[in-house]
Amino acid sequence: SRRRHTRCSGVSWARRCVQETGIIQNVRKILDYDGLDMRIGIHTGEIIGGIIGTDIVRYDIYGQDVVIANKMESNGVEGYINVSEATREVLESEYKLSLIHI
Repeated sequence: SRRRHTRCSGVSWARRCVQETGIIQNVRKILDYDGLDMRIGIHTGEIIGGIIGTDIVRYDIYGQDVVIANKMESNGVEGYINVSEATREVLESEYKLSLIHI
């Protein structure tokens, strides 16, 4: 079992998500289409990963923290990055941030 450093992973994903929202905004301008948007949800926690299947092999992740991340995304606001309390604490400990509460 290989463990990743939670703090580094959370910060890395948050940076990537900010980049992705910028890409979506640029594509909307290029296409002149406001209907393109995304919701992003980030939660920091424990997961279990595994390979499923024999004919078609897939890798998937499981755990309560995966469910929380899914809920963060599905209940989020389009165009925003929705972070859980656990992720907020990680980000605020790494950066001097002022995260808004919607």
